[in-house]
This record gives sequence, C-alpha cells and structure tokens, in this order.
Amino acid sequence: MRNRSEVLALRKRVASNIKRLRNERGWAQEQLGEHAELSQVYLSRVENARVACSIDTLAAIADAMNVDPIALVEPITE
Repeated sequence: MRNRSEVLALRKRVASNIKRLRNERGWAQEQLGEHAELSQVYLSRVENARVACSIDTLAAIADAMNVDPIALVEPITE
C-alpha cells in the first residue's frame, strides 16, 4: 500500500489534470459539471484535492471532456 503522501500527490495530480483540461476547453466548473452530471461544488472539491473521486466519477469527467481517463492520472510531460 502506498503511503499517505503518495496518495495525496496522486490526488493533486488528478486535480491539476482536470483543472488544466477544463481550462483548455474554456469551461467553468459549472459547464464541466453539466457535461459530467456533477455539481460545481463537488468539482471544486476535486480540483482542490479535498476529496478523492471514484473511478466512476473519473470516467464521467473524462467522458465529458472527451479524453481517455488515463489522461486524468498520468503525469504532465513538458
């Protein structure tokens, strides 16, 4: 099992990827929420790494943004 700091780092990576992809589309959290059928309040908590979302939620977010769910968890390469 991974330690707590590794889990938090993964949660922050997911949060950053969601926010980056959302901003690339020019969407507000409300718009992503409508497409993914999630509340803006919940998305805010996900994007701020306050909550860990389920695989089902990751899939819904990825689907809404038309990306592979892996794009939400992989490290950003520059």
